[in-house]
Amino acid sequence: MASINSKIAFAFASTALSFGVIAPNPILAATLTPDDLLVVDFTLSPTLSAVPNALLLNLNGFIQVNQPFTERTAKLFDSNMLLGTATNSIFGTYTGLLGSLSSSNSWKSFSSPWNSGNPTTINFDSLVDSSIDGRIEFSIATGEIEFDLDRVDVWLFLATNTAGGWRIDGLNTTSVRVVKKSSIPEPDPLLGLSLFGLGLLLKKKLSS
Repeated sequence: MASINSKIAFAFASTALSFGVIAPNPILAATLTPDDLLVVDFTLSPTLSAVPNALLLNLNGFIQVNQPFTERTAKLFDSNMLLGTATNSIFGTYTGLLGSLSSSNSWKSFSSPWNSGNPTTINFDSLVDSSIDGRIEFSIATGEIEFDLDRVDVWLFLATNTAGGWRIDGLNTTSVRVVKKSSIPEPDPLLGLSLFGLGLLLKKKLSS
C-alpha cells in the first residue's frame, strides 16, 4: 500500500483570511450567481494511500465577492445518487476580495473528528472502496462571485482532529465547469418508483 502524502495539510474554512487589494488585477475567469452551478467531477484510484474520513471542496486563490453570497451549498453525488448536502455561511455577508475559501464545504464519515466549516456526515462506503462516480454541485444563495476555475480543488482527507489531518493521494478530478442550473435535469421521483415496480414485476415473473 502506498504511503500517505508526507506533507500534513490543514484546511481552515472558519479562519480563512480575507484581504484588501492584494493584487491589482487578479485573473478570475469564472463568475457564479444563484442561477449557476460549479460542477466538479472526480473518480478515485483503485488503491488509496489511506482510509479517508473526510472530503473537502476548496476554492483556492483569489475570490472576488461582488455581492454577498449569504450561504454556500455543495451537493455530493455518486452518479445520480445524492450522498449529502453541505452548507456554509462563513463570509456570507462579506463583499470584496477573499484570499481563498479552503474547505469551502466538506463531508465526513460517522467516525471522523473533522468539524471545520460545518461538515455534513454521510455514508463513506463508496469513497473508502473507490467505487464512487463523484460529482459535486456547488452554488451560492445570493449575490455574485468571481474565481479561478483552475484553482478549484477536491481533497480526499484523513482527518486526525477537528481541523487538520493528511491529504490522501488518489483523487482524480476529471472536469471543472460552471453551468446554468436550468441545464441540469431534475431527477424524476415517479420514474424511480416506476422502475422499482417494473423490477418487482420481472422478479415475480421469473420466479413463477
